[in-house]
Amino acid sequence: MQASIVSLVFTALALGMMIVVNLGVTFTNSILPQVYVIKLIQPLGDLSIVYGPYNSCLMEDNHNVTTTKMMMNCTEASLSYDLDLDQLVAISGAANIQQLQFQIDTSKPLALHKANLVVLPTAILCFLSLCVAIFTHRTSDILPCLGGMFSIVGFVCSACGLAMIIFSYMTLFQSLQTLFGLTYTWGPSLYMLGISSFFLLIGFICFSAQCWSDPKYRQNAMSTIRRRRRRRHPQRQYDPNQYHATPYQPQSHHPSFSPPPPPPPPHHHHHHHSLPA
Repeated sequence: MQASIVSLVFTALALGMMIVVNLGVTFTNSILPQVYVIKLIQPLGDLSIVYGPYNSCLMEDNHNVTTTKMMMNCTEASLSYDLDLDQLVAISGAANIQQLQFQIDTSKPLALHKANLVVLPTAILCFLSLCVAIFTHRTSDILPCLGGMFSIVGFVCSACGLAMIIFSYMTLFQSLQTLFGLTYTWGPSLYMLGISSFFLLIGFICFSAQCWSDPKYRQNAMSTIRRRRRRRHPQRQYDPNQYHATPYQPQSHHPSFSPPPPPPPPHHHHHHHSLPA
């Protein structure tokens, strides 16, 4: 199977899951309130709180003879909503918010709780990766590289957000469990966020394989790099007059022959012999 098809399938699955996660606990008249990040339960009562990425809902079971109805009291949806302490007071049995904050330090969990916001940029990055995967059969060599960048950024964003969400809720809800006997359970949104993060990592691997394993993409990428280097560092044209005052004159292949100079005349030494007396 080609890497482009694998990246298309996994980015599409990641986008579908992130759409469901973003819509969880937003429309109270549908099944979406059951798609929550975490649920805080009152074991001895009928109250529970479901938390989504943008709001939370206080739920109550009314047990009748014929049917069971769910009464909901939800907070207003917001991109960076705060934990509703009134809901925690209602489900924990504390007298008021001051007593709850006196027994539990809620400052750090309330700050890290805003990590739910990562589901929105993760969904956007999944959508961009899917668009790249759809059009990656084009000859443009930049598309797989863009898809890999969108996928790895989405993976890092979702993985860091997932870790912060787990830490913030566990820090607060374990204290509530110890003091008030409440229990909690992780919801489908948390698992879908983790699975989407894993699918984005697979998409990044497939896009990277397209960039460097396919000779067509590798050749196009290298030619693009060479073109950019030429634009940044253009080659200089050779100008013969730049270094020579006169134009270059080629020498003759048959230079004229000049005889060597004549040797100097021999120097005669006269020896004077003295006559005997």
